[in-house]
Amino acid sequence: MSISKKLTIAGVAIVIILGVAILYSYIPQQTNIQTVEASVVYVNGDKSINEALPNEEALILYNIFNRKTLSSDSPSGQYSSNISIKFGDMVFCIPVDGSTTIKFQNKNKYFTVSKDDLKVIAGIFYKHGAVLPGA
Repeated sequence: MSISKKLTIAGVAIVIILGVAILYSYIPQQTNIQTVEASVVYVNGDKSINEALPNEEALILYNIFNRKTLSSDSPSGQYSSNISIKFGDMVFCIPVDGSTTIKFQNKNKYFTVSKDDLKVIAGIFYKHGAVLPGA
C-alpha cells in the first residue's frame, strides 16, 4: 500500500472521529441514576443530618431526578453539597433560594424541576428534620 493511500485512509479516519465527537457534543446529556437508594444531607448551622431515605421516599426522588436533561447554564442560586440528595456517589444540590433549578454537582450541570416537585423535595427534607429556606 502506498504512502499516499495510507495518508488518505488516516485522513478519512480522523474526519470521521471528529465528526462523531462533534455530533456527540450536541446530544443533550441527561441524569442517569443507577440506584434507587438515596440519602438526604443537611449540614446547616447546628443541624447535621445525613440519613438514608426509606425506599418510598427514595423512589419518589428517583422519579423526580432521573432522566432530566442537563444544562450548562449557571443560575444565580446558591448551591452546596451540604444541602443535597445523594444517589450513591451522585450528588444533587438543592437550591436554598426557592429556585426550581437543581445542580448535578458531579458534572457541574443543572436541570429544572416543577414547583410542585420542589415542594415534595422540601417535604422529604422536613420529615428528616431539615427546613429548606425558600422552598
